[in-house]
Amino acid sequence: MKKVINKNSVAFISMSGRDSAMWFSYAGLYEAFKEDNVDATFYFPKDATVELDGNYNGNTFFYKMSSPVKSLISIAKLALYIRRNHLSVFIFSQGIFSALFTLLMSKKVEVNCWGHELESRINRAGFFRGVNYYISDLIMSFKVKQVVVSSESLIRSAKKIYKCANVIYAPLPLSADFYTISNALSKNFVKAKPIRIFFFGSITQYKGLSVLEKTFEKLSDSVIELSIFGRGDLKSCAPLLYQRYCNARNVKWVNDFVTSEAVAAELTQSDFMYVMYDNVTATSQIDIANSLGVPVLVSDLPFFVSKVSNGINGYVLNHSELTKFISKYIESNDCIDRRTVFEAFNISGVNHVCVNAFLDSRIVFLKG
Repeated sequence: MKKVINKNSVAFISMSGRDSAMWFSYAGLYEAFKEDNVDATFYFPKDATVELDGNYNGNTFFYKMSSPVKSLISIAKLALYIRRNHLSVFIFSQGIFSALFTLLMSKKVEVNCWGHELESRINRAGFFRGVNYYISDLIMSFKVKQVVVSSESLIRSAKKIYKCANVIYAPLPLSADFYTISNALSKNFVKAKPIRIFFFGSITQYKGLSVLEKTFEKLSDSVIELSIFGRGDLKSCAPLLYQRYCNARNVKWVNDFVTSEAVAAELTQSDFMYVMYDNVTATSQIDIANSLGVPVLVSDLPFFVSKVSNGINGYVLNHSELTKFISKYIESNDCIDRRTVFEAFNISGVNHVCVNAFLDSRIVFLKG
């Protein structure tokens, strides 16, 4: 690792794999801070089997869930290094390794964190991961001074656990891999025939694919197509979509890690990104789609309602309205102009709002 000369530079760490949603947001925070000249030093988890982009190779430590002993040794070494070289550390991830890292911090080092999974942990993450997150939050709450969350509902949940900490709202930054891509895209889009729906991310029960498959069963295969880029148990979550995929009907599924370039190439040829989750605390999916000029279909949950304006950057729908909406969209000649989506995204300024929240709370400072 590079030697830190300025101890006032805040250390940022995250324990998340290169193919996780957490990684995209963490690297996005790095890019946002770099753009606004924030004094922060980022430490990136690295698995020898995964190649990191050049920007993220400066300060790395070994982390791999399937190698817990080696990961623990690496994290302990990192904790000692940060104790010697920093006065403040921000932990972006949750989980038992994040909690152990927190315990290794001395009283001289201020500890802050980002709270991601603070509600319905077991329903959203499964039993073992949910319990893991809950235990880690209890442990970290004894040392954490400030907690950042990405939705209004999470503020209340964070205050119940991190009772002695100051709770701050900041939106998730745009995922890093989509920074340069979004700046090079064409603003023109002709409505697809058949219309194309795109789903991106890990496949879990709460992400609404069971609702989407009912719509597909009611429509002709010739008028609609679905692309799914993400790993998970599609057969269990949406058996009818899985059957369509197996029969090579109108569903394509890439059950593997995919690059941002591959996501962008598919997404920009789609009419909508599908984000009609059953529950949500925060997600950067809307910003990913909108940064590429693509509108989203979201469910009528408070977080989505606060992020999406009907007919501007997407549509807010009740689950029961989806089939009727898509049927009307297929029959009409209208579609949202990509330039309107880009303008909405640029006005929202999600990255600068995020950075300013960190600066206003004095978690970080500008260089110089």
